[in-house]
Amino acid sequence: MAHDPCRQWLYVVNSSTKSIDVLDIANPSSPVKLGTISLAQAPPTAFGAPRGLAVHDGIVALSFQAAPKTDPGVVICLKARLDTTLPAGQRITIEHPRSVNVGALPDMITFTPDGRHLLVANEGEPNSYNNVNAATLGPSVDPEGSISIIDLSCGFEALNQSKVHTATFNEFDGQIGELLSAGVRIYGPNARVSQDLEPEYITVSHDSRTAWVTLQENNAMATIDIRSRRITEIIPLGLKDHSLADNGFGSGNALDSSDQDGGIRLLNRPVKGMFQPDAVAAYQFRGESYLVTANEGDVRSVPGLLPPPSSGSEDIRVGDPAFLLDPTVFPDAALLKASSNLARMMQSQPDTQN
Repeated sequence: MAHDPCRQWLYVVNSSTKSIDVLDIANPSSPVKLGTISLAQAPPTAFGAPRGLAVHDGIVALSFQAAPKTDPGVVICLKARLDTTLPAGQRITIEHPRSVNVGALPDMITFTPDGRHLLVANEGEPNSYNNVNAATLGPSVDPEGSISIIDLSCGFEALNQSKVHTATFNEFDGQIGELLSAGVRIYGPNARVSQDLEPEYITVSHDSRTAWVTLQENNAMATIDIRSRRITEIIPLGLKDHSLADNGFGSGNALDSSDQDGGIRLLNRPVKGMFQPDAVAAYQFRGESYLVTANEGDVRSVPGLLPPPSSGSEDIRVGDPAFLLDPTVFPDAALLKASSNLARMMQSQPDTQN
């Protein structure tokens, strides 16, 4: 879903029909459907419904994964027009559709505030590791995560493949030791840094010069210099210590660790949690840029991620007999594994990377 504040239009992805419904919400209590943007003419490499949607100054941008998802994805840009001579509910027409290829599994897509660039977070998820289930899934492919920077400075109508520049994490491949020591999670079997990092969500500074992208599975963020089209920094987000007392924001460090203890009980526990943000937004206050993150948490679930008999998902409940607590560190392990304490919590399994 995306909002055009100038026209007070709302664009809503209709995944069942592979189309975009356009609503007039000038009167929010009584929205009016203006029409539908059909995506039937999308390139054949654009698979399924759009994964990302953004609007700026009448330009609608959509991102699509390919089939298979490890192939380069597609971004489509078009202009939506209102034709009042058409029947009610069918008054949206499109002009100048353009499509370009971007990185593997494009997801979130956003315009810079000045409208001169369109940024795409290409997650680059693998289909499997170590050729697990190759007969069904095919050979293992782990594409690089990246950010596509699409130049719109010469106008939307000039958009073609030459306007697409992709920023990769290749220059960090030789820094895996330093990144791991700093707390960045890099844990795909035999994966390079540039393969393991999975861009999720992008926000842009008010001056359209800098972007930040969340690397959710990696519990990190990255900084992008838009003018040089380069990823300049990877920032580890660290851990939150839920054993600490209140941090001054209510029950800031406490957590509700069980769904079987009779209700909502925010308590301190001997647990450290990853932030793993999904969405991020930037704002400026007194000349400084600040980021606000939605710390959703996420699990990587890919065939071959862990040795058999694992299903390929990195998470495991504390109460699972296979999840062992070191008795020298947790002498009260049996108590912690009670359903009313930590047994129901999902933990990340060891990644063998210390």
